[in-house]
Amino acid sequence: MANPKPNRLAGLIWPFTVAAVCTGGYWLYWSRLAGQIETQVRAAIAPTSISTLSVTGFPYRLTLEVTGLKLEGQDGLAFAVSSLSATATPFNPRLWVLEGARDPVLTLPNGPARPLKATNLKASLRLRQVGRLERFSLTFDGLEALGERGWQSRAGFFHVMADPRNDSILAVVGDIRELQLAMPLEGPGAILGQTIQHVFVSGPVDQAPALIKSPLAWRDSGGKMSIMAGELKWGPVSLAKATGEVTLSGADRWQATLMGQAALKPEGIAINGLSAPVSLTLVDGRIYVSGLAGIALADRLR
Repeated sequence: MANPKPNRLAGLIWPFTVAAVCTGGYWLYWSRLAGQIETQVRAAIAPTSISTLSVTGFPYRLTLEVTGLKLEGQDGLAFAVSSLSATATPFNPRLWVLEGARDPVLTLPNGPARPLKATNLKASLRLRQVGRLERFSLTFDGLEALGERGWQSRAGFFHVMADPRNDSILAVVGDIRELQLAMPLEGPGAILGQTIQHVFVSGPVDQAPALIKSPLAWRDSGGKMSIMAGELKWGPVSLAKATGEVTLSGADRWQATLMGQAALKPEGIAINGLSAPVSLTLVDGRIYVSGLAGIALADRLR
């Protein structure tokens, strides 16, 4: 009779061999993927813009960790964090979720560097393929720019989606509630107050690759955002079903024009049926509003 011991031994070794081969193959897959991600991120960010960059999290996650990150545009717009962490799964490396960002600082053109403080901030990034955006989402329950003449808002979200048929077009949806302006308004504009209760805009942005490169390149290429749906509630004035466009006419001269159904509510009495164009212009950190019964006002948001 044949000795059954070798067969029993082979039966015990075989599962361990298969497991070892599968584990080794998965480790090679994960390591290669992590190396590709690190290479691609380093290529997308100037070497002087980061201190360290690594991808960890084996075996269940891909965790991108960056320290000393600073992104700066040609027009002076800049964003910096001391450290940033984002994660994805090894089997869906196109979807990244923000885990945390320490000491975020925002600098607007011609403005000071302002530390940011966010409450319940969530962000995600989905790539169609390497270097091609599919969707970016940002939500928060509170956002504040600290420092003298800082500003804050209670809640808001931004969603950016790429047109699947045209890489040069992005669809943008933005919503901000209870935006507290930086300084008291003077003159006729004081009727609007320092709180914008609600701002909502939605529409396509053309020449998107130029905008991602820099606002100046977007301006030079003739880019604009077409507002297909907008709302504005500011003190006694509300504007619904608004349409218009956003353009950049100077180094930091953003201009938005809205047209829609406006209502004026002085002392709580609504005057419906009023229809008036509203023009908003950001120049050197100041917002100018005109078109509401001749009201003109300015406020510094830098």
